[in-house]
Amino acid sequence: MPRAERFAGFVLRTGGLYLLLAVAYGAYHFGASLGAGRSVMVLGIPLVVAATLLVASKMAGSVQVTLVTMIVPVALAVVAAELMLTVPDRQELDLMGTRVVWRDNRATAVSGLRAKGIRAYPFLPPKEFDYGDSPIAGVRRHERFPIVPLGGISRAVTLLCNESGTDVIYESDERGFNNPPGIWSDSIDVALVGDSFVHGECVAPGRQLAALIRRAIPRTLNVGVAGAGPLSELAAIREYVREKRPHTVVWFFYEGNDMEDLAAEALAPMARYEDSTFTQGLSARGREIDSALARYGDSVIAAGPRRFTTQEKLRRVLLLRGLRTALSLDASERPATPRHDYDRLGSIFRIVKGEVESWGGRLHFVYLPERRRYDRRMATSLGEEHDPAAVHREVMRRVRAANIPVTDVAAVFSGHADPLSFWIWRRSHYSEDGYRIVADAVVADIQRP
Repeated sequence: MPRAERFAGFVLRTGGLYLLLAVAYGAYHFGASLGAGRSVMVLGIPLVVAATLLVASKMAGSVQVTLVTMIVPVALAVVAAELMLTVPDRQELDLMGTRVVWRDNRATAVSGLRAKGIRAYPFLPPKEFDYGDSPIAGVRRHERFPIVPLGGISRAVTLLCNESGTDVIYESDERGFNNPPGIWSDSIDVALVGDSFVHGECVAPGRQLAALIRRAIPRTLNVGVAGAGPLSELAAIREYVREKRPHTVVWFFYEGNDMEDLAAEALAPMARYEDSTFTQGLSARGREIDSALARYGDSVIAAGPRRFTTQEKLRRVLLLRGLRTALSLDASERPATPRHDYDRLGSIFRIVKGEVESWGGRLHFVYLPERRRYDRRMATSLGEEHDPAAVHREVMRRVRAANIPVTDVAAVFSGHADPLSFWIWRRSHYSEDGYRIVADAVVADIQRP
């Protein structure tokens, strides 16, 4: 047998066995946490490719050589991409002149700002303190935070995100939210409540949702923060919005993960806000909040970016973990999608409406769609394997039962020729055009007599 054919057979058999081992590893460690759809992507497709390679290794030598000629360049490109994502400790790349800073590299980005003499902090999502991401080494959060903050550090240069190669940075207001300075000393007509889409992720400050609405309604307050779910938003209304007594409160609901956020919040101290008498008195505890958040932020920056040992890097490369994470094909030991408690959401709707109406205001609900609604080929994120249509149906049913006026952005986007253009890329927040469409629809609805 010619040497080329022996080499081709070796490559096919080795590739097939490697994929079988990877599938076995994934099934053993993560199988229980994968839903049906993700099991197909994470385990099923590699299994089919492994079987194909092993069957091909039994074919005629000339066929094997042809297949390997096609496969090897692809395999080398995959390994090169994985090495780019895994080997650099800084997790910072320069792609065709565009600097890309990954989310977990906030310590590096903020350190660069501080080196210029700027008092800067990364935005620290409230969910980090009680029910969200795993702890950073050496930081014992639960012992340090007797309160649950709902915003950021006040009057600080804040690094929010980076989805397009440019860091989005703003200076927070007197209460730690993304607003122009001095807004809390003025009367307010409209208050916006929501998660990262309302907070400003991830477009330039002047093109963010709140800024666009503020062009039409200047006295608009934004208390939206990244990672907030329905209970956090109820809390923000009670702790901060109530004191300003705006004419209209606009509550934004995100189809992509707000039901999952509610399930997480329901297991945390945030659930105390379902008691209409509960409050932390946060508006009067600004110094305490700033001090706690600054200590935690300083510890995050001091810890630096996540650094992998050589052994960890080798394991990540062998499992293509960096590339799979970038493509949202990662496996994890996190639990599968939690049960959606729509009845609890309906109860929160009624609580929020009652609070807003207690000062003579009115509540307006905005339903924000996820990209997967318009791109069915897009893989789900682990823990968010829901049917967008089902979420829409059940949420809208509860909103209408509570007699709350609605702006349905899912329907607005569907009326355009190319809804996918309203996202920067597959796993991003809305594009500038997307936010503009949302702002126009919301302003038109809340100003309608």
